[in-house]
Amino acid sequence: MNISLYISRKRLMKFLITGVVLLTVINIFHQISWYFWQQDYKLLMWHFDIGGDETVPTWFSSLLLLICTILLLLVARAERNQPYPATRHWQGLALIFLALSIDETAALHEWSSSLLATLELKGIFYYSWVLFGLGFVLLCGIIYSRFYWRLPQRLKIQFFLAAALYVGGALFVEMINARQEYLFGAQTLTYQAMTAVEELMEMCGILVFINALLGHLENRLWSLTVTLGTKEILSLERVDV
Repeated sequence: MNISLYISRKRLMKFLITGVVLLTVINIFHQISWYFWQQDYKLLMWHFDIGGDETVPTWFSSLLLLICTILLLLVARAERNQPYPATRHWQGLALIFLALSIDETAALHEWSSSLLATLELKGIFYYSWVLFGLGFVLLCGIIYSRFYWRLPQRLKIQFFLAAALYVGGALFVEMINARQEYLFGAQTLTYQAMTAVEELMEMCGILVFINALLGHLENRLWSLTVTLGTKEILSLERVDV
């Protein structure tokens, strides 16, 4: 059994960017219609709430993170013959992004807030799970610092931009929103606008990361064959379109 998979970087990125733009525009329309005219359009628009759980944007973000996981595994495979392969680091990143993909839909990070509930944190730490998030980001920074500085210059810039957008949205904008909810509640236009900014930053960060990984694969990988026993089950080839 032979399966050939051809990836056009430009077409894939165009498709993903279009998805992000459409979801953002629909969400803005939903929030404006609810805030100014109290129109909820529950049969349709509610499923496109960019800050809600089990909505189309949530599943789309989870899909983006899953794409990152797959690309990271391909990079790990392609890097094996390089002078500094760092295969385990790439595989570790794939595991992290798989966990993020699952968390995006299951919202497991919010469960961690119950561990600090007795502290009754306020202000920017009203969502207490961000403390775990900050600690996790710091730990990853320490573990991956040497790996990061060995990356090609262009890839370092792209990874930094991707991390700044994603972490900036997921943690720092989230902390601003935590203070907003603590002081004024979640049913305000400011809170909803900041939620949209947060999710948009996260998705843009993931898009930058996907584009960086695809570009890195173009430079490192011309073809990849995956076999099961003696049968070839996957053939991945670079295609310039």
